[in-house]
Amino acid sequence: MPCTRESVNVQSYHTDNGIFKSKRFIQEVLQNARAIWCSGVGAKWQNGVAEGAISIVSSHARTSMIHSALHWPEVEDPSLWPLAVQHAAYLYNHTPNKDSGIAPIEVYTRTINDCQALRNAHPWGCPVYVLESRLSTSAGAKIPRWAPQSCRAQFVSVSPVHAETIGLVRNLASGYISPQWHLVYDDWCETVYSPADQEPGQWEHLCTFNRYETHFDEGQAPMLADEWLTPPEQEANKTCQRLAGIRQE
Repeated sequence: MPCTRESVNVQSYHTDNGIFKSKRFIQEVLQNARAIWCSGVGAKWQNGVAEGAISIVSSHARTSMIHSALHWPEVEDPSLWPLAVQHAAYLYNHTPNKDSGIAPIEVYTRTINDCQALRNAHPWGCPVYVLESRLSTSAGAKIPRWAPQSCRAQFVSVSPVHAETIGLVRNLASGYISPQWHLVYDDWCETVYSPADQEPGQWEHLCTFNRYETHFDEGQAPMLADEWLTPPEQEANKTCQRLAGIRQE
């Protein structure tokens, strides 16, 4: 469909002979005064730029999944390949071309990229720790801000609708995937075999260099979904919500 971003004005399309030849798509293209060309049957090389990008992204996604499986075989799941592709495409779009020094995202938005997305990048599938100190703060309890909590998760991509430091993480118990705001990443998979009830030996280093925290106004921070909480934490959460409701009344 025609791009709606103000800085981009699509003039034409070059596609293969698949779904893009559907009457509905072609009608939409022509109605918006745009042109469309198709590659010859079996001649994908005629659309070399797109095919080259697809090859790079696919190779990167495959490599990322193999890397994750080698370092953390217990959580390997081939069905996660769409998220690996999503992350690979994200990195591709923010990586400068080796010849021009310009990243695809810069061409698309016509803005200069500061490469912060690459500085914030993490290996796909690496362990990530979801830290939650807000559950008990409303009840007046105090716990160490970055003490390890009960949820070790898996990083599967960057959230497409939040800041670049907000990761999409998979709950290993339920398979639930959600954006999280307070995270510590283990880029080297050093804590994979650490006991769940013990602080990893690398914890202080990870919290110093691989900690990502989003600040919210008081009372505005989103709560963790129940899938991330243990039964006692769920009960404590419900108690806090009931107390908050009583105070408002």
